[in-house]
Amino acid sequence: MTKAPFKHKGQKTSDLLELIRSDVYSPMDRQAKERFQYFITLTDDFGQYGYIYLIRHKTEVLEKYKEFKK
Repeated sequence: MTKAPFKHKGQKTSDLLELIRSDVYSPMDRQAKERFQYFITLTDDFGQYGYIYLIRHKTEVLEKYKEFKK
């Protein structure tokens, strides 16, 4: 049995920072330098500009999001 192709295409954003995709990665097996255990990826849908932030705790996510928007 084959699966039907996905036909729905989402709308493309028309301005920077209109839609930001993000993901927080669980604690890494090993701590990075300076005890970073997590990292968050933030990607702007319009320009496809992405950034990775190393964080020590999940409580830092909002702070990094605000930093990305600046």
